[in-house]
Amino acid sequence: MTAVLWWIISSLHTAAATGGNIAPSTANRPIPQTPPNFSTSSRGNPVQAVTVAQLTNLVLENQYLDLEGALKASADIPPVARAFFEGVLANRENRTTDSLRELELALADYAEPLAPDLQTIALRTLADNYTKAFRYGDAADTYSRLLKINNSSLTESDRKILDGSRQTMELLRNAPLQTVVFHSPFQLPTKQNALGLAEVQLSVGGQQQSWILNTWAGQSLVTVSLAHRLGLTVTQATAPLAGPGGKIVSAHAAVIPELKVGTATFRHMAVLVVEDQDFYIPQAKFQFNAILGYPALSALGSVTLYSDGGLGARKPLASEKLRGSQMMVAGLTPLVAVTIEHARRLFLLDTGTQRTYLCERYWQEHKNELVGQQPHDLRIGGEQAVPAYTAGSVAIDVGGVPVTLKSVSVLSKPTATGGDNYYGVLGQDVMKLFGSCTLDFHDMRYVCKRGAAPVKKAGGDADDDDD
Repeated sequence: MTAVLWWIISSLHTAAATGGNIAPSTANRPIPQTPPNFSTSSRGNPVQAVTVAQLTNLVLENQYLDLEGALKASADIPPVARAFFEGVLANRENRTTDSLRELELALADYAEPLAPDLQTIALRTLADNYTKAFRYGDAADTYSRLLKINNSSLTESDRKILDGSRQTMELLRNAPLQTVVFHSPFQLPTKQNALGLAEVQLSVGGQQQSWILNTWAGQSLVTVSLAHRLGLTVTQATAPLAGPGGKIVSAHAAVIPELKVGTATFRHMAVLVVEDQDFYIPQAKFQFNAILGYPALSALGSVTLYSDGGLGARKPLASEKLRGSQMMVAGLTPLVAVTIEHARRLFLLDTGTQRTYLCERYWQEHKNELVGQQPHDLRIGGEQAVPAYTAGSVAIDVGGVPVTLKSVSVLSKPTATGGDNYYGVLGQDVMKLFGSCTLDFHDMRYVCKRGAAPVKKAGGDADDDDD
């Protein structure tokens, strides 16, 4: 994916990662979760009881897989602290209702105050929960509360992003609740556009329009011209949004009365509305008109992306137990537990980037194996080029299938992307190794299956080890 394109997608993602601009989903109910083993850590070792300080470090380091087991093994955690940790974990496991209950308890006026860093995380997570539950006014109020905290760890940039999220929630304070009616399983054909992204034809008010699919886009988006063609009521007020190249543009908001995706019907779907010229890519002579982001895709329940082109969706069965990899969410970004070197590590899942790469955390653990190489520059997200090394062969298990990455880039420094907080980023190259990849947002599983898809290269090269 080009650097400019990454800026567009990550701009939508970044705002959502703080708790979300317009980022609703229907994951506002308790969802059964079946992690592989609560009694062991991500490395498969028995978990010992830990202290509040150790649990705090797991949260700050985004080690949610280890947080699961540590909470299970630690019975003597003070009630308010436990409510905080359980609330954060429930949010990452897509159990929005449970997370709301725990965090409202942890932040209650009568509760013992949390430390400023934990209070900041709790309020960000609470705002994300309110957004997913379509309680936009509550989300705006929570952002306002967050901005009043005297927390030195919040930079001026952080505060601008949070205030942008607050402004967007204000735009939607009186918006109706989104609903989704799912009639039967379906599969729609997709096509690749000039930028290599999948597009699908959707119906809004009887009008067919091509929408780009992207799980990393934190909110759905349409241009002003398309909003007018669809007869949408667009807010006069605006909120800031980082556009191509990081330029701050003004985004309006609107609510689509009805949008049909296959046999599913969305009602009252909130979208950002941007000026056409702000999302035109002159280098590629490409105009973005509509993006269907994570909130809508996750609301479909179980979404399957086919490597030969196609989008499938169905309502998960209550009795169904899927294999594959555990999935989590950070804000509105899917995370996948990838097994690497006998340990489960969280990777970002980005259907909008073409190549898989490993992040600085991998580098810190393996730099002695790579320092003899001449680094190459890898440009991630339109930022300054990052020195990267090449791992010749890395065995992973993703979606329940073993794969060997060959000649995969390893970033040696942090970037401005969300991938810095995790072990790596899974791109289209790995997904195209399989006939299909399913994101089940009900049981939070990521399942890959071999099929008629041709063998592709991943990272640099890749082999499906399970042939």
